[in-house]
Amino acid sequence: MDRIIEIEISGIRITDRSRKDMGDIASLAESIKTLGLLHPIGITPDNVLLFGERRLRAYEALGRSTIPARVIDVPILTIVEHAENEVRKEFTYSDRVAIGKAIEAELGNRRGSNQYHVKGELVGNCPHAEDGEKSRDIAAAKAGFTSTDSYRRAKTVTEHGTPELVEAMDNGDVAVSTAATLATAPIALQQQAIADPKQAVALARQISKTRIQEARQLTKDVRAVSTTNGDDDTQPSAARGNDEWYTPEEYIAAARRVMGGLDLDPASCNLANQTVQADRYFTIENSGLDADWYGEIWLNPPYSMPLIEQFIETAIEEYRAGRIEQAIILTNNATDTGWLHTILKESAIACITRGRIRFSSPKNDGLSPRQGQVFFYLGNRIEQFGQKFARYGTIVHTGAGND
Repeated sequence: MDRIIEIEISGIRITDRSRKDMGDIASLAESIKTLGLLHPIGITPDNVLLFGERRLRAYEALGRSTIPARVIDVPILTIVEHAENEVRKEFTYSDRVAIGKAIEAELGNRRGSNQYHVKGELVGNCPHAEDGEKSRDIAAAKAGFTSTDSYRRAKTVTEHGTPELVEAMDNGDVAVSTAATLATAPIALQQQAIADPKQAVALARQISKTRIQEARQLTKDVRAVSTTNGDDDTQPSAARGNDEWYTPEEYIAAARRVMGGLDLDPASCNLANQTVQADRYFTIENSGLDADWYGEIWLNPPYSMPLIEQFIETAIEEYRAGRIEQAIILTNNATDTGWLHTILKESAIACITRGRIRFSSPKNDGLSPRQGQVFFYLGNRIEQFGQKFARYGTIVHTGAGND
């Protein structure tokens, strides 16, 4: 599958410079000087660096001109049978994330189609590539991850965590799921967890709740704001004033068909859930921002600030941490807002509605806001979402999650 060579550092090409902070290179260099290089860097056959830039920089700091490197042939890796266990043993989590990304790039954005099939035939020796299997799923398996969620969590750590947190994950000092939660926290809290790995789990739980606990008072304040007389047309759903606008049943049914069920609606009320019929739901009285989210989520958040931003950020955080399996989020198409671009960067597919949704409320039926709406989807059933929601508007593939 690969071979280890000694390569001139000057001959290695670095094309991915997404990480700006290399962390404590001096300490890493001292460790390598004492213990040796435990994990070679990874390069492609044409000497492009796949992973291990910190190790490369440490070697440079030590004044060395060559470094051990694994030559990874990504096209071959995508069709190798039974390679997952070997990859899992040979590479760290961050190395495997880099391999997974390279495989995704090799396969391309499959959008739920089977690109191993070419004119009805299988490419190479890959009979396990089932119809509808995504490039991310294949990349996760081939990179040695036990699930796509585990791959996504490790990717979150490598993309958002400090170098020291990535190293702690690689060394097994901090579990991947815990590290994924810590990676969304400020650097100081990440450093606190790394300093005492035994307390990392408790600290991760605390971090998960810190922001939503701070939002409780804001939620109460917004509740007191009057939305009467139709003056606020940016509140087409679940806004907790005197007007409450609920999503029509046909959209809920479509969401249920995509996700296979609705475990939780974190922004609802008793009347709204008669239509949504989520297994569990939260109201303004028992704020969804201060609760655990899980499973398949329907979210039609209150549209007032700061609530809509807080609900969207919580949904993304819970999805990245793997506690949410899937989510469909309904918002207005406020392209001038930061929160819309936040969810747009996370959602691989969305539906921009054709016209405006006619919501219902306890007082009136057929209420339409001035703006149109957008359905955002988080999860693995991208093709199913496109099929079920195409009737309601234009389907947009954002490319999120395939970088």
